[in-house]
Amino acid sequence: MKVTVLIENTAGDRPEGLACEHGLSLYIEHSGRKYLLDSGGSDRFIQNAKLLNIPLQEVDTAFLSHGHFDHSGGFAAFFRENDHAPLFMMDHAGAKYYSTASGEPEYIGIPDELKEHFSDRIRYVREKTKITEGVWLLPHTAPGLDRIGVRVKMFRKSGDEMIPDDFSHEMSLVMETEKGLVVFNSCTHSGLEVVIEEVNAAFPGQPVSAFVGGLHMRGVDPNPMFCLYTEQEIQRLAQFLRRRRVGAIWTGHCTGPMGFHLMEKYLGDEVMHQLTTGETFEI
Repeated sequence: MKVTVLIENTAGDRPEGLACEHGLSLYIEHSGRKYLLDSGGSDRFIQNAKLLNIPLQEVDTAFLSHGHFDHSGGFAAFFRENDHAPLFMMDHAGAKYYSTASGEPEYIGIPDELKEHFSDRIRYVREKTKITEGVWLLPHTAPGLDRIGVRVKMFRKSGDEMIPDDFSHEMSLVMETEKGLVVFNSCTHSGLEVVIEEVNAAFPGQPVSAFVGGLHMRGVDPNPMFCLYTEQEIQRLAQFLRRRRVGAIWTGHCTGPMGFHLMEKYLGDEVMHQLTTGETFEI
């Protein structure tokens, strides 16, 4: 399996000319097929793909990890580049999602254009779904995730009411390999422990050899060193991941520098790897 980061918050050693933005888009090659996970917050990932010689027109299937703009903002442009790939998303992904991190409600949901003009390309997911041999989509099954919505100041608008987000619009992309399961979850709002427990329950006896995605430890706070979680909480997460024998972790986007530093402190640099725009790695 080969993964290319088409766009992410940070530059790293990217080739000259690549754009960065608050968002995430991954191009995944696995078992002879090509996948797109998320599209960042704009069409910038398309120009990056061209500079990286990534043929977006050859993508077989696209996925939206959850219903936020910084993962869905480029899909309308993608559909103009690619005339056939379906886009799988949770059936709640089109709801009205807001953040109050800045003090006032700010819309962070997917663009209306996506739902209004490209509904024929969208496929909705309601349960564990097989895409092709060894490729699965897995919704959340853990109860009570709205408590995390309160903590991270994310809400869903229902009528005139703001309801804490329970992240029922979020899903994991799971791919089976000879080494074990590779789990993609672009923001992991529910927490990585919840995601790993859900994957272990859905795929009993199959180890998680790698995780790829953001960990929402910084969230959208403008302070780059802000972390939503205490060092003790991150230490407990690291202990859990060791007990579950989770292998390598590639993370970035909403994880933040402090979150990454603390994860690396307790798991080591052999486990922890930083996602950066333009990077390609094999799993």
